[in-house]
Amino acid sequence: MLDFDVNELCYGCEACKNICPKQAIVMKKSYDGFLYPNIDKDLCIGCRKCDEVCLVLNKKVSEKKFRDRKAFAVYNLDDSIRKESSSGGLFTAIANYVIQRKGAVFGVVVSDNMEIIHTETESIDGIEAMRGSKYAQSRIDYIFTKVLKKLQDGKFVLFTGTPCQVNALYNFLNHNYDNLYTCDVICHGVPSPLVFNKYLKYMEDNKDSKIVKYNFRDKTFGWKKYNIKIQYEDNNSTLTKFNEDIYMKGFLSDLYLRNSCYNCKCKTDNVMSDITIGDFWGIENKYPEIDDDKGMAAVIINTTKGRKIIDILKDNIFMQPVSLNDIIDGNPSLRKAAKKNKCRDKFFHNINNIDIVKNIHKYYKKSISIESKLKGTVIKIIHKFKVVV
Repeated sequence: MLDFDVNELCYGCEACKNICPKQAIVMKKSYDGFLYPNIDKDLCIGCRKCDEVCLVLNKKVSEKKFRDRKAFAVYNLDDSIRKESSSGGLFTAIANYVIQRKGAVFGVVVSDNMEIIHTETESIDGIEAMRGSKYAQSRIDYIFTKVLKKLQDGKFVLFTGTPCQVNALYNFLNHNYDNLYTCDVICHGVPSPLVFNKYLKYMEDNKDSKIVKYNFRDKTFGWKKYNIKIQYEDNNSTLTKFNEDIYMKGFLSDLYLRNSCYNCKCKTDNVMSDITIGDFWGIENKYPEIDDDKGMAAVIINTTKGRKIIDILKDNIFMQPVSLNDIIDGNPSLRKAAKKNKCRDKFFHNINNIDIVKNIHKYYKKSISIESKLKGTVIKIIHKFKVVV
């Protein structure tokens, strides 16, 4: 089963693990820190359910052509929520709506041991940890199975994730649930959890203190020039401009993305979510009258259900129709996959031989400066991994 080049094409969505009736599939880490399915042939009964849900072997087409979808500039009218969100705070508005109706929200958090994982909450307080981008691939584990149980119990459910994770959920469910809402994030690609963990360890050793909180998108000095904020157990903290952070440099140069990200097919007409959310990079040039540098979400409505939920929230959000092409200009990842860094293999060959910072410095594309990615105030390749909100 799963008869294809798993190491090159597998998205790591774990749908196959969730669907297996015999729990014959376990996810094992490869040399690059990403998880790949491993089938226990002694347990496998040959039902081929794993093939049926696999994104590589089966993809669906959305109900609406990409070019016909509606686009908006959006932000949450609650300034406190907007401040704590990566962009405009739309995710929180949708999540609050679902929670207030006794529903469940599934999103990405940084756990207490600094792992990036999908989890669930049925409380307003639980939404806070799901805000903000997380730039490493999240672990799904058995989340799809938990989503199915909530849906079958008749609960409203909001699931957020990367396009491949949302598409995988639909493949797993294989049924249209009126009580399910989905949001995907504009995704350039997912960095390796191994690299992120090594970087955290490097920073802890450097400061001689354990990291207790890591914020990928701190907006102390504005949304466009955000910082990486790290808080330590000894109550000290660091604030680094994103274009000076070595982990972000490696990420932006596509040095340690998952192999499938370079072959991603979850683009344009293959996006299955109700709503796509990202940063509206370049808003100050396209629509300067509504830019205040507090964070603006680029929102694409993909389904009729997506439009309905936005209409329900109209009293809680600012929303202005915009051109889809204006969003694409600042987010080319909507249309195309990342280009593989030619030094990726060399980088991972040295992953355990030299310290992580020296390794990134050695191989990231210095010919493409971070400043050039901001030309015209448009970040060309940055994406939102955990949920962009």
